[in-house]
Amino acid sequence: MGNERTLMAKTRVITAIEVDRWGAAMLTGEVSSGGVRVLGWHVASRPTNVGQGDAAAVGAWLASEVRTLGTSRGRVVLVVPRHECVIKHLQVPTAPQGAVSAEDLAGIVRLQMIRQLALPLEGTTIDYVPPAGSSGAVLAAAMPAERQHWWNEVATAAGIKPARLTVGSVGAAVLLSDIHDRRGGPVLGIRTTPGGVEFLVIESGGLGASRAIDLEPESSEDTEAWSSRVAMEARRTWMSHVGARNVELDSVAVLGEGPEARALAERCAQGLSCMPETVRGLQGQGLPDGVPERYQGSLVALLGLLFEEAAGRASLDFLNPRKAPDRAALARKAVLIGSLGLIVLGSLFYVVADQSLSGLRRTLTLAKSERAALETEYAGFLVEHARTSHLEEWRASRVDWVAHLDGLSRVWPTPGTAVLDDLSGRASARPEYAPKKGYPDGQWKRPLTAIFDFSGKVKDREVSSDLRDRVLRGEVYTVESRGADTPDKFAFRLTTTMQTPAGRPAAEDPASAPESKGAGR
Repeated sequence: MGNERTLMAKTRVITAIEVDRWGAAMLTGEVSSGGVRVLGWHVASRPTNVGQGDAAAVGAWLASEVRTLGTSRGRVVLVVPRHECVIKHLQVPTAPQGAVSAEDLAGIVRLQMIRQLALPLEGTTIDYVPPAGSSGAVLAAAMPAERQHWWNEVATAAGIKPARLTVGSVGAAVLLSDIHDRRGGPVLGIRTTPGGVEFLVIESGGLGASRAIDLEPESSEDTEAWSSRVAMEARRTWMSHVGARNVELDSVAVLGEGPEARALAERCAQGLSCMPETVRGLQGQGLPDGVPERYQGSLVALLGLLFEEAAGRASLDFLNPRKAPDRAALARKAVLIGSLGLIVLGSLFYVVADQSLSGLRRTLTLAKSERAALETEYAGFLVEHARTSHLEEWRASRVDWVAHLDGLSRVWPTPGTAVLDDLSGRASARPEYAPKKGYPDGQWKRPLTAIFDFSGKVKDREVSSDLRDRVLRGEVYTVESRGADTPDKFAFRLTTTMQTPAGRPAAEDPASAPESKGAGR
């Protein structure tokens, strides 16, 4: 009996409710240290007579649907659509002594979000998830004041008091992060709902990017065309996220389980050359049987939120955003205790103590003002320093095309044995910053790749083979044959990481080169 009471004390009932333009999805479960047990679920489409912008009407309709759920709600987590907030993946510089303090981290996140968002600062709620370890990666989100006020009106009209206001992306990220931890590579998650499709990139154990599009499955008459559009948007999301980085996608994971989810995962994975996956739950615990496949994407994300609550992970909450601690609280407490001690000591030292206390207060106020100004100035300096350093490194990453062409001309076959038809070159340079202890103590790197494509005609295959060997002996380029392999034509792609050839760009034997050309050709 004692063990049963202990287990019950650790079990909580949590209901996640997501309201979107298409309708509402609800999931109730028992949450404990052992996982999640689903107690009930309900999905409802929004009636046409309920205006999308009418908070009172939406709340009244939601109240009736919550009653239909029919189970004890317990703690309520209200989930807003992805387009209601802005989510950013920020890289926070580390302090010289190591991890950034909570006071500094809150200020840095708020400063970066203000710089990147076109939202009014007044009333905008900004929350963030502190970085895990020393990566410096922070997941931050912002919600405008008028939207949060609107959702409060909806909750009041629905008769619910949410303990947390968040976005469904973080719930989906919990389940997708499990795949990332098991497979060890980046994961592109796809969440389909009756109102659209959301794409999530899981990298380094957390949510790296998230975007949603209005692409309703039921509005498409051709399922094949809809799948092709989703696959195209998935590829666009991954390419936009990875940019010029040489990162390979490990898998594409679709939230849900069924033939349509598996077919969509395989279609998207085929276009991205990776493994397909479907996500039903976590640790063998998932949705109950009988959930229609078109609603599984919505409910699986809510299940991820329940697993997040069970694990007690730090996550986004617009009702209880993280704020900078009161840094002057200890100083004020010390001043008050000191004042009380002076009063107890006696009236003999009253005048001196009062004057000393007034001076300390003026000094403290001045010091706080100067510190705030210096912190703002230093943060701005770091931003400008990073921008300037990035620009200087980018400008320094130049390819000496003339030197490369001069080096290639040294190994070109003798006139009459080869004719050049086409020659082109391009370069890719993206400066990267490698942190050490803290910015700006790290090191800037200049990864550079220069590519030359040239093709033409040769007298015989021996000429093109000799040209390839001479280029490789220079140890400057890697050579890749392109096009059809014919005796009278050649097409090579040369790749190098050198801005300019070191010495001779390709090997040639000064003593024997002229004689070999004259004797062989």
